[in-house]
Amino acid sequence: MKSINFTAKRNQLTAIVGDVGSGKSSLLAALMGQMKVVEGESNIYGSVSYTPQEAWLLNMSFRDNIIFGSEYNEEWYNQVIKACSLTRDLQLMADGDKTEIGERGINLSGGQRQRISLARCVYKAADVAFLDDPLR
Repeated sequence: MKSINFTAKRNQLTAIVGDVGSGKSSLLAALMGQMKVVEGESNIYGSVSYTPQEAWLLNMSFRDNIIFGSEYNEEWYNQVIKACSLTRDLQLMADGDKTEIGERGINLSGGQRQRISLARCVYKAADVAFLDDPLR
């Protein structure tokens, strides 16, 4: 990528669109400091959360995969579950949100894994949220 000038303003939704392989994910990686910036600079002001294209889960409970080390707030958690369309998924789990998921836990569909990944991003309530085609 060359000669990119980009500003995303506070309290606005900004979408980066382009063909497959055009560098959208690379731009996000550069913004998050995961890719070396050879020239110029990248600044983000505030906290960041990220939902990648490919969801990943840890071997822990459904809830812990969402709150991911943050303090548990039941009211916010329930709002996130509803907003990320996870209510029905929870109803299907024998132990509810205490059900262990991940490699040693129950098997989840790709869609369920992505919704949990999205919920993790939303639950953090960061100043900046990067969504890299999470529901493709």
